Amino acid sequence: MVFATDKLPKDCKPGELWVHSYGRTQNGTPIWVSSYCRSFPAGERKSFWQNRFKDHLEYWPNPTEKQKRWSLSEREKALRALDGIPSMLWGSKVKAIVRFDRSKDFPNQSSYGGGYIALFDAAFSKEQNLKRLLTHELAHAMWNDFPKDWKESYYQDTGWMHVRLGSPNQPPVMMGRVLGYIQEDGRIRPAEDFANNIEAFLFEPEKLREVTPGAYKWIHDRFGDTFVLR
Repeated sequence: MVFATDKLPKDCKPGELWVHSYGRTQNGTPIWVSSYCRSFPAGERKSFWQNRFKDHLEYWPNPTEKQKRWSLSEREKALRALDGIPSMLWGSKVKAIVRFDRSKDFPNQSSYGGGYIALFDAAFSKEQNLKRLLTHELAHAMWNDFPKDWKESYYQDTGWMHVRLGSPNQPPVMMGRVLGYIQEDGRIRPAEDFANNIEAFLFEPEKLREVTPGAYKWIHDRFGDTFVLR
């Protein structure tokens, strides 16, 4: 939940990291820490991500996807791409960025799950925009960190609805709008729709404004004019 005393991402200055509100325990007493803007010097921006590049994970749910070591040039390409992405997307809950050879869903270039961003060989082909791929996966991480009221607000403004099908005892299902998807796979679920719309807001804002105006307005209202690529 976002309280009146919380800052919103749009309140942060360029180069600052927005830290979401969270609960913790202090001297055995539960307390709530309001969201805030944290200074992020250029040198720290680089170290923030350098510490998250991993060559090996003890466990990965897809055994057909083989981990591999980062090359120096790949790390540098990824760091340059990340440095250009708004720090509002730099979720601290991203545990690691890991290299794999080939996705089980080839030709997928990247994926996100459980706090991990996977970059496959296809992400480094000449025709791929690495900054765009990373933006999309970081948007997935952001969505997972949203409180319930933010998600409900997104549903309402973009036409997603809880619909009860069949008997009253069955749980409601999420139904999307009929039209207005910046990418067709956004129809699958709100999380994919959100990641697509964040990606479009940063790379194709006018197209998003035309195709899904509700999403454009929702993102702009929460992240403001400084939510742009560097």
